[in-house]
Amino acid sequence: MNPVAILLRAGCLLLTLPLLCAPQNANSRIDQLYQQGVEAAKQSDFAAAERAYRAGLEAAQSSDNKVWTARLHRSLAEVREARREWKDAAAEYTQALALYEELGDKSGANAVSMSLARGWAGVSDHSKSIEYANHALAGYLALSESANAAKALDIMGQEHAKNSQYGDAERALTQAVSLYEKLNDERGKGKVLGSLADLDRRTSRFNSALDNGFRALDTDEKFADHQEIAKVLDVLGTAFLDMGQYENARHYFERGLEERRRFGLSQHLSFSYRNMCAALFYSDNYAEAVDYCRKSLQEGMNAGNFREIAGSTLNIGISELQLGRMGDARHDLEQALAISEEHAYRQQEGSALYNLGNLSRTAGDLDKSLEYHQRALEVREQDRDRRAVVRSLSRIGLVLEERGDLQGALAAHERALAQFESIGGEISDPVQYGAFRQTSVGLYPHYARVLVKLGRTWDALLISERSRAVGLSRMVALNGAAFLDLLQHDHAETWRQASADLARAGNALRVAMERAQVQAEPTDGRTRAMEAARARYFEAQKRLSDLRDRLFASTPALRAAQNPAPPTAAQLQAMAKSSPDTLFLEWMIVDDQSALVFALHAGALDAFELNHGTADLLSVSNSWRDALGRAGRSLSPAARRSADGKEETLAKELYTVLFSKLEPGLAAHKVARLAIVAEGPLLDIPFAALMTSTKARLIDQYAISNAVSLASLLRPPVRSKPVQSMLAVADPLGQGESRIVPPSGYSYDELPDARAEARNIAGMYAKSVFLAGPSAREQEVKKLLPQFEFLHFATHGILDAHDGLNSGLLMATESADGSEDGILHAWEVAELSLTARLVVLSACDTGLGKERQGDGLLGMAWSFLAAGAPRVVASLWRVDDAASREFMTGFYKDVKTGIRLDDAMRKSMLAMRNGTPAPSPYYWSAFQILGNAGGL
Repeated sequence: MNPVAILLRAGCLLLTLPLLCAPQNANSRIDQLYQQGVEAAKQSDFAAAERAYRAGLEAAQSSDNKVWTARLHRSLAEVREARREWKDAAAEYTQALALYEELGDKSGANAVSMSLARGWAGVSDHSKSIEYANHALAGYLALSESANAAKALDIMGQEHAKNSQYGDAERALTQAVSLYEKLNDERGKGKVLGSLADLDRRTSRFNSALDNGFRALDTDEKFADHQEIAKVLDVLGTAFLDMGQYENARHYFERGLEERRRFGLSQHLSFSYRNMCAALFYSDNYAEAVDYCRKSLQEGMNAGNFREIAGSTLNIGISELQLGRMGDARHDLEQALAISEEHAYRQQEGSALYNLGNLSRTAGDLDKSLEYHQRALEVREQDRDRRAVVRSLSRIGLVLEERGDLQGALAAHERALAQFESIGGEISDPVQYGAFRQTSVGLYPHYARVLVKLGRTWDALLISERSRAVGLSRMVALNGAAFLDLLQHDHAETWRQASADLARAGNALRVAMERAQVQAEPTDGRTRAMEAARARYFEAQKRLSDLRDRLFASTPALRAAQNPAPPTAAQLQAMAKSSPDTLFLEWMIVDDQSALVFALHAGALDAFELNHGTADLLSVSNSWRDALGRAGRSLSPAARRSADGKEETLAKELYTVLFSKLEPGLAAHKVARLAIVAEGPLLDIPFAALMTSTKARLIDQYAISNAVSLASLLRPPVRSKPVQSMLAVADPLGQGESRIVPPSGYSYDELPDARAEARNIAGMYAKSVFLAGPSAREQEVKKLLPQFEFLHFATHGILDAHDGLNSGLLMATESADGSEDGILHAWEVAELSLTARLVVLSACDTGLGKERQGDGLLGMAWSFLAAGAPRVVASLWRVDDAASREFMTGFYKDVKTGIRLDDAMRKSMLAMRNGTPAPSPYYWSAFQILGNAGGL
């Protein structure tokens, strides 16, 4: 054996070979210490890991071993980072980076640069994060490491976005996607699509945000990447929150929270809690919102995450403000502001200032309120948050108005409206535009009120009109073709399948409900079967809703219709001059204390401010509707007299609130008819039954019709000519048949009078089609609807007050496994392209629905208007079967003579009202005309 080898095996005891022995012993010792550190770190014993790494580092430095020195600096940095000691970690990483660069170790330098990029991102130092990500990118590109280069670009893109450098962010993320596509790396591309979705959301490009977000989610779920799944769910939820779709937002936030809980992603639980807080807050669940915010705050404090601490404290303060806890709200908002300013969290800083401005306004300190709101606007403009800028400008306008600076208020509202309507172009689904309109925090009515105060009544009316019927008009334009015809073939098939799945789930739930009534079956078994069927039904309903969101985000043909051009003063004047016997009335609710009413007659316009707002109008209108119902259902003479007296008192009170400032004009103009555009609490009241100061009902003096907007009365029909005359669909139940309808479980019985009504009406028209009983099948009705000039439904109306587009008309019962569920839903009608000139919904509650600001009540009547019908007759409550038959028969006889629809409606109402004995308005005032009330 070689002598040197023998000496080395002997332990290098000879002093003659120090240069051979010492380095090997030193390397062995350093490696041993390093391994000890690694094992300790695996056990999360970071103190022991640091001691081992530190000892190894001293040994490496003593032996001037730069390779080990760099490696141990990096390991120490990782320990410090795990202990959330970022500044110390950054110092260690920086030393490691310098050594790797000195050694020419490009891989090591790139890896440390990425660690620094991620670390600085974690503490929100976006500039440093971008600097190091760019450093890593250059290194990776030099080594042709495209996958790592894409990761660096992803970090750069995210940090540019957080730094409001949106153009740079988009370029970086787009380049990352391109690299992943070249690498055929689906998983990597999915992660960057998630980042792009967040960028799109920040810039209010909602279509792209949803499209990229859904694509990212599908990829992340394919690879079971639970951390990315939760992250994308957060982005989707936030996008829906920004669009005002709060239930959708909550749905995605709940899924993200469940993902983190289920897979132990506790380090990001605070995000989910804070998101849930926001969704609950905007759904007006303030107390529950505070609970989630406190959970988020605790998680943020445990993690030392000041961004989460600031955001959670801010949300708690906002919720307390809504709950009226002004002292607590101020304390939390000021604390959130201090943290945000210290750490340059601009989004939280702007929101804290904005809400402190609202708090000061509530306290009556308008000067302080204006100061806060102006500071908030400055921060938000720097942050380039367009939606937040709109809110700040709108609030500045309101405060300036209250201070008496009307010109300043006007300028602020003008700027806000331009931004808001620009963002609104990104709302692709017309059904959801009203939800987005709600996020304007009173912009349109506040703007209109300022204009009224300045005497600019025409400009005020035009602002009111710009806020109305945008979603409806988009839907009408979109439905020039049927919904399915606008989809790609595979998407159309997916939609058909999802619709059929929902129908089958509904049929299964109906059958389970029917079986639950059979006493022979054990109670527990009935309950379990029914609840399982109910769960499947709601799952199928949500899948269809999610699919609709995906299709509107990804299908350009569904987004072709832009905002309709608002009407001009000249157009409205011309309309009024062409109908000199009509007074056009438009109410606009401003806030809890104020409303506006516009009165347009023969080209002249008046505008008035009413000292009653949402709260007063809601209280008296609800009381009146309740009194109408009691009066109509009272059986004994004494009970009826009492109910009638209460109803008349409330009818007078509401008339006084709404018409007292209009009475001089009504007397002067001597008009014969009223065309009414209402909103808020006024959408579901029967104007015909209001009692005037002379104790007459309004219908005694005027023919009355309703519209979603004045502009909607200007739009000519855009449909092709119908090929058949009358389709009359009547009671679909057999003799003695009773039908349970899911998910409510309500039971519906046969309607013999409705069947006779529809048969008589069908007999008035040549080439009519009459469907009743088992022949009134849903599939057949949907096939026939686009062909007819007149559509008449005399069946049960099914109201879903929670989601008006789930309301429906009862059709014939389907089999348990049928692909139709025997309910013609509003959402199904709104998908069609109709040629009908008149639709009459002689059924219960068909004029009701879920209010969407500016678009009226989304329900059955809305869906037929959206499908292209220019006028719809619908009911405001559950109509009496026999009374409806008498009413409708008379109405159609008059319509056949060619008189105006509103005159025909008035004649039918008066015929019933003047009967003996005189019936309650409950029996004759339920029906109303929506849309063009002229003759046919």
